[in-house]
Amino acid sequence: MDHSSAIITEVVEVEFPSVRLDRGDWLTLDLKTKVLTPTYKKVFVQDSISYDLQTGQVSNDCCYAEMWIIKNNPKYDYLHKEEKLTL
Repeated sequence: MDHSSAIITEVVEVEFPSVRLDRGDWLTLDLKTKVLTPTYKKVFVQDSISYDLQTGQVSNDCCYAEMWIIKNNPKYDYLHKEEKLTL
């Protein structure tokens, strides 16, 4: 098998808070999927989520609330902010 043409894809794992309903169920932030815990994780292809954050688009794999959390968490600044060197 020739590995010289292998493509390396970097991923980023992000943890989000769940939404708790009155009856005690937990849902993802898009309110579509039931989860079992107060938080849940999603894995994104780094290049794709970076592009979406930089252009202001909402990723197909992400809702507005999840995109807002990623964009406003300093932990993920490297995904959408340019590094500027000061001399």
